[in-house]
Amino acid sequence: MDGESHSPAPSPPKVAGTVRLMTEEPAELPSVSLLGHITRQLDERPWLVPVALAGLVAVVMVRRHRS
Repeated sequence: MDGESHSPAPSPPKVAGTVRLMTEEPAELPSVSLLGHITRQLDERPWLVPVALAGLVAVVMVRRHRS
């Protein structure tokens, strides 16, 4: 070194409610779209489709029975 002092790199401005996450590997952020969220949920829980269809059939049957 030639006697010059090096200051650390300036940090970005702090914003209330945020967290800086520093990892060795990049973190994968979930998609923001509603379709992406629904697709991911159906991939993780394939039983949701038959449950939703059964619920829809039950609602239709109850509405028919009342009229």
